[in-house]
Amino acid sequence: MKRFETEKMIHFLYRMSMYLPDMTKDNIVSFMHGIDLGKEGEPHWTKLLDEFIAIEYKVEERAMGWPYHVEMLSEREGIEWNEGFKKLMLEMINKSDQIPFTKKMQKWINNMEN
Repeated sequence: MKRFETEKMIHFLYRMSMYLPDMTKDNIVSFMHGIDLGKEGEPHWTKLLDEFIAIEYKVEERAMGWPYHVEMLSEREGIEWNEGFKKLMLEMINKSDQIPFTKKMQKWINNMEN
C-alpha cells in the first residue's frame, strides 16, 4: 500500500461516520469492497486483511471470507464487529513491513483517539 492510501484508511477507521451513514457490518463490508474495486492491479485491503488474519491468528481461510473472520475474532474478544474490524486493520497496518507507522502518523492517530 502507498503511504497516502494507508493514511486515508487510518482516517476512515477513526472517522467512519464521515464516510458511512451507519457503522454497521454490512456498510463497512460494502465500503471496503468499493475501495478495493477502484484499485486495479494493486493489493486489495480485504485480501491483505484476510491473509493477515490467516497468518497472524492461524485462522483457516474459508469461503465466508474476511467478514466472518472478523466476526469470529471479535466474538472471541467480546467486542462489537466494527471495533474488531478497526482493531485488526490497525494491527495489520502497524505490522506491515511496507508502511510502518511513522511518528507523524502515530501522533495523528493519538489526536484522533482523543
